[in-house]
Amino acid sequence: MGIHETAVVHADAQLGDVEIGPYAIVGAGVQLADGVRVGPHSVIHGPTTVGAGTVLHAHVVLGDAPQDRKHDPDAPTRLVVGARNEEQLRANLAATQIQLDPEHIDRLDTVSRRHPVYPYWHQMDFDRNPKPTSW
Repeated sequence: MGIHETAVVHADAQLGDVEIGPYAIVGAGVQLADGVRVGPHSVIHGPTTVGAGTVLHAHVVLGDAPQDRKHDPDAPTRLVVGARNEEQLRANLAATQIQLDPEHIDRLDTVSRRHPVYPYWHQMDFDRNPKPTSW
């Protein structure tokens, strides 16, 4: 493994046996475990932990502030990616067993509903035209 000569790695970054590609940037507070591969032109801000054997492909940006406008910029954030242990595997698998109430499903359906594009939205109330999709 190795660090490309054009990569920029902050002195406070904690690196295992990693490979960092050309023009990648690894900031302060970043922890990269053994076997992590960081692709070219990637940017990793801290505090971020990347687990062993994780591959970060070219041009990824991790650990930056959330883009959600409701996020308080003064609130601390932390990112953990690709951690590999049995406890986390069991937690991830258990998350697939979550059962949502019909009320929650309706709410998710409402906020994720796609609105038809023109001319379909315009023709929604016309009975003379066959509806190309279900509304």
